[in-house]
Amino acid sequence: IGNSLAISGGVKGIIVYRRSIDEFTASERSCPFDPLVNDAIIEIDTSQVIGVDRHCGSKFSFADGSIIQGPASRGLKQYTCEYDAATQQIYIHN
Repeated sequence: IGNSLAISGGVKGIIVYRRSIDEFTASERSCPFDPLVNDAIIEIDTSQVIGVDRHCGSKFSFADGSIIQGPASRGLKQYTCEYDAATQQIYIHN
């Protein structure tokens, strides 16, 4: 709980965050401030709960994709996550 992992998928990748024992979020790694810039990628900071775009300086919460610090004016794109406790698999989709 409270850890993040970057995986492939989405536009520039997806960050999966574990909110609780059976609840996950999945956020797009492309920064909404300037998504067409190649370097505008959300990185996981040392806390594992905050994402940072080192290109523009925006910060986001992985718990819900909300903005912590601008200049971004929109939160991270969120994908739908479904967790199957029986198989311990996460299904991520639009």
